[in-house]
Amino acid sequence: MKKLVAISAALFAALLTFQAISTSAQQAGAPQGQPRGGAGRGPGIEALASDDHTGFESIFDGKTLKGWDGDPDFWRVENETIIGESTAEKPLKVNTFLVWRAGQPKDFELKVEYRINSTNSGVQYRSVELPEVGKWVLKGYQADIDFQNTYTGQLYEERGRGFLAMRSSAIGE
Repeated sequence: MKKLVAISAALFAALLTFQAISTSAQQAGAPQGQPRGGAGRGPGIEALASDDHTGFESIFDGKTLKGWDGDPDFWRVENETIIGESTAEKPLKVNTFLVWRAGQPKDFELKVEYRINSTNSGVQYRSVELPEVGKWVLKGYQADIDFQNTYTGQLYEERGRGFLAMRSSAIGE
């Protein structure tokens, strides 16, 4: 099984919970789900079945942040869930990330289960740390997640070019 390089979750003054898992499921022949809406996928790309974890390896033990690195003022584990939370009493000065540091994979597939109760967030991948800006600050690709579901599923480049692919845009358009 493959492991993930440095998956990180972005916290934008929101509650984000997720379990991140890396995989070689497609090579192992795991059943695949149907694309939602069918648009925006390249040839031969199938949606991952959200309830099928065959061939996936969890990078969260369900109890601790072992293997993860983030500001403890914003990140914790409760009820087998990673919680990222900012409050009026603990506002963010800059986007902060929870960074997975327990491996260096090459290729991976990622499944994320999340809940969000306000504003927006996302999951960074293939990102670069920016220590000159702040600890736990990253630049790179982000799978966007937002409470209004306006940006969820879009590809955003944090501290870069901004939105790179909108949901429902086809490759090559």
